[in-house]
Amino acid sequence: MVAGGVQEAPKPAGDARRALPSDVARRAQAKLLRGGLLCLAGLIVFFGVTLWKRNALIHDQVLPALTNDFVTPLQAIVNKQGGRLPIELPAVEAPIASAARRYHYPGKDDAWILRQCPDDLDVIVGHTDRFPLLIRPAEYCVVILRRGILRAEWMTESDFSRRVEAQREWIKKQKTARRTPPKLP
Repeated sequence: MVAGGVQEAPKPAGDARRALPSDVARRAQAKLLRGGLLCLAGLIVFFGVTLWKRNALIHDQVLPALTNDFVTPLQAIVNKQGGRLPIELPAVEAPIASAARRYHYPGKDDAWILRQCPDDLDVIVGHTDRFPLLIRPAEYCVVILRRGILRAEWMTESDFSRRVEAQREWIKKQKTARRTPPKLP
């Protein structure tokens, strides 16, 4: 080709080279991999926040409900009885009776024995069903009586099991002591 009498030299093949199919495929794969990893990271963050919020929501809702439905009315009864646990709760129609069934209040015999428990011991007088929390161990919301004052608190499953078992052993020991006739001189 001649332009104005000067002939242009042919351009080298390397400058005009188009991207090879393998380069295009590699870029597409890398772009797809980056997109997939970003999507996966976003899902992990989303589920992590959701699970954390679920646990916090359970903690924020259950403890006040237990306090309003069970602890406050039961504390009024305990106060009337001089800081002692009642043997029986009010009639079945009363809201505290349905709350007691929901929160596993002890039966008459156990309540009688727990009523005689020393003031320095924590007595579990009610608890919710087990809450299987995510990312953390399962927990129970527990009502504890100590020195005539009731309080609700969260307790891990292992701590709850250990304390309930110790309380059952104490009750069993007290029942055995009650059934044993006194030794006469």
